[in-house]
Amino acid sequence: MALGFSVSVGDICPDSAGVLLVGKIGANEISTRAPRWLDHLRKVKQRGGRILLDYTDHHLETNSVMSPFYEQAILEVSAIITPTASLASDLTRDHDLIETNTVSDLLEYSPVRPNRKTLSGGPTAIWFGHPSNAAFLAQFIDANAARMASHRLIIVSSEPAIDILKRHQYRSRPSTELAFIPWNPANLISASRQADYCLIPSDKNSPKRYASNNRLVTALALGLPTIATPIPSYQEFSEYFAEEGTQQADEIMANPNVAHNKIVAFQDTEVSRFQLPSIMAAWQKLLLA
Repeated sequence: MALGFSVSVGDICPDSAGVLLVGKIGANEISTRAPRWLDHLRKVKQRGGRILLDYTDHHLETNSVMSPFYEQAILEVSAIITPTASLASDLTRDHDLIETNTVSDLLEYSPVRPNRKTLSGGPTAIWFGHPSNAAFLAQFIDANAARMASHRLIIVSSEPAIDILKRHQYRSRPSTELAFIPWNPANLISASRQADYCLIPSDKNSPKRYASNNRLVTALALGLPTIATPIPSYQEFSEYFAEEGTQQADEIMANPNVAHNKIVAFQDTEVSRFQLPSIMAAWQKLLLA
């Protein structure tokens, strides 16, 4: 609106619309809503309008209930916007697109410098995320049982994550002390201030490999030395985190303070692109193209 556009939001696209931005349409009643959306896309295209598709989850590869919509929508759009360059690269490799653009996810937290602590006991780790990622955490705990024996692990998520951890078939009962905190932004900030390092394990061969860099960026912005699986969207930041299973990861688990300089470097050189002024400028450029 600040750019002078008349803005309409919802499932119905006005006939006067010259720019149509398709966000996350969601799976609710997708069988009836998808044809209506596709009809709007075709009408806007026929009258020479510009269609921008905000594509944050790789439905074209993960065979979700929304995949059929995106398989058709991709044929009508003027440009696709992705949150990471790695996802844009996958799309341009596999599909004949007119244009792709990358607009980073918004960082919803203020950067916090790493806090050097004297570790009287074992370090405290933090894991945060959707329960669909909890199986990767269980596997990490199992694989690193000896290294994390004296550690405390704070889990910031919803209750199904705890159920997944309990059901995992561990080789031996973990001795890591676990603490569960329900997820919300305030709780994540509070928990991060208690933690010495962050864990973001994943699987490079699962559909989760298409995830954005949001969790990694958030962890580093909150001042946390981080051990992560190098999924494609994380790889451009490889100098700032430790890949799980490496000596560098072992060093962070033993003494997280060793990685503080990398966190400061990330915050000084990278974090601004995930903050509101940069995000707004990128969207303004796309809307005015």
